[in-house]
Amino acid sequence: MQAHGIDVAQTTRAQREHHFASQDALNYAVIAELFGRLRADLDAADPVDQAPADRLEALLGAYLTWAETHPGAYQLLFERPDPAGDEGEGPGLDLLDRLARLLPDPDPHARHAAALRIWCALHGVASLRIHKPTAPWATDPHTDARMLVAAITGLPAGT
Repeated sequence: MQAHGIDVAQTTRAQREHHFASQDALNYAVIAELFGRLRADLDAADPVDQAPADRLEALLGAYLTWAETHPGAYQLLFERPDPAGDEGEGPGLDLLDRLARLLPDPDPHARHAAALRIWCALHGVASLRIHKPTAPWATDPHTDARMLVAAITGLPAGT
C-alpha cells in the first residue's frame, strides 16, 4: 500500500514515524490512497458522453464491483468510524456530489438527500454481500442496486 509515495507495508515503525506526524496522519493517507483507487475505477467506468441515468447505472455497478473485488479496502473505507475532527470533509465525500449531479431532481438539496439515500442502500448491498456471501440472495447485487435506486428516485429500474 502506497501512501505519500511510501510502501507502508514495507517500512519499519521508525520509518513511518519519520514520514507521518502521527498514526492518524498515516491512517488518513491510507484512506486517501484507497479513495483514489476507488475514484479511478469509477472514472474508468463512467460513460461521460451518455445520459445521466446510464452514467448513474454504470457508476453504481462499478462501486459494487469495487466492493466485491476489494472487500478489505471497502471495509476500511466504509465500515470504520470517521477520524475525529473530520467535519464531513474527508476524502471521498466528493463522490456524493458526483452522484447527486446525476439525479434528475431540480432541487439541489433534494438531489443531495437522494444521493445519501442511494449511498446508504448501495452500502447495504455491498456490505451484506461481503459479510453474508452464502445468504439466499434472490438476485445479483447490480439488480438489487437498480431496484433500490428506482425506489429512491422514481427512475426506471433499467435492465
